[in-house]
Amino acid sequence: MSTDTGHNSSSGTAAWMLHEPERAIDWVHRALHLSVMAAKQVVAAYYYPTTQTGPHHSYSYYAGCSTGGRQGLAALQRYPADFDGVLAGSAIPWQTHTSAWHTYAALLQYPASRSTFIPADLWASLVAPAVLEQYDAALDGVADGVIMDPSRCAFRPEVLLCGKSGGGKANATSGDCLTRDQVLNLKRLDGQLINPGISPSGEAGFASLMNSAEPLFGPEFYRNAVYNDTDWDWRTMSAASVAFADAVNPGGANAYDPDLRPFEAHGGKVLHYHGYADPLIPSLNARIVGRAGDVDKFYWLFMVPGIGHCSGGVGAWALDGAGQGGFPLQVNGSSHSLLSSLVDWVESAASAAGNKSSAVSNP
Repeated sequence: MSTDTGHNSSSGTAAWMLHEPERAIDWVHRALHLSVMAAKQVVAAYYYPTTQTGPHHSYSYYAGCSTGGRQGLAALQRYPADFDGVLAGSAIPWQTHTSAWHTYAALLQYPASRSTFIPADLWASLVAPAVLEQYDAALDGVADGVIMDPSRCAFRPEVLLCGKSGGGKANATSGDCLTRDQVLNLKRLDGQLINPGISPSGEAGFASLMNSAEPLFGPEFYRNAVYNDTDWDWRTMSAASVAFADAVNPGGANAYDPDLRPFEAHGGKVLHYHGYADPLIPSLNARIVGRAGDVDKFYWLFMVPGIGHCSGGVGAWALDGAGQGGFPLQVNGSSHSLLSSLVDWVESAASAAGNKSSAVSNP
């Protein structure tokens, strides 16, 4: 099943949440939960029309990416019996902080006349190659355009400074170096006070986030869901804005509760993945969900080199995950599919434990 989560809108706008707290709740978790309950009833009525008790469907699975990844995490935290397996990709568990980061990261980009502004074409033509030059082969000995573990990188953007050794020509108009102000702009993106900063990888895709008319997604969320004020100026974003958003937490948008014991007790399993080259959701957001005790029995996190946001990128990104456009796998089965791997994990564990001899009851 799938759901529109209670609203119909074009991509990139959150105007439907303006003065609509109930829609925010639907978007965050309620619409998915109620749709799942209805879907289970439909399955039971269609396939088992004469059975009032006893076996119905045996397993229920979820797959989602981006907002869908967050909704998957919210589901297993809030409704631990809804799914036996959850496949969550490129999730945004810290919605209020990631939306703030989207806004804050671009503050020195606007207007384009600012000395700190980095033109859209330089992300792919200048910044990304400089990052690869520093860390591609240095980390794994192979120059293949993929940074295997950006968490081990400490990118030094000073190498791009005009007039410096390795910084190209002595003036910024050539397009092969950055001014001092532009370098400072680039350095401030790698912070962790409000939200994990960008990992060195995927800079070629940053233009979509950093060079739109206004920052993507962040201002829309704050304007319509947090402040309920269409006149709110995103240029006023501050730590106080984030604290206010945390207090409001529209619809319960943050899904970072690390206590997953009810889901574990239900026998649930989680495969959580995030692309290291994600230009939209900094990859270290995936590590906000806590780890404690013997968590590997039911929760696995995979940080995937070279993958962008849900799909695409220079890495091997066809994982059979949500949001991958139905990209056909070259080999079927769990060796090439996260979804199949999740199914195998859930059902083999249940078979070994003997706790699925009878199927899940009709909700």
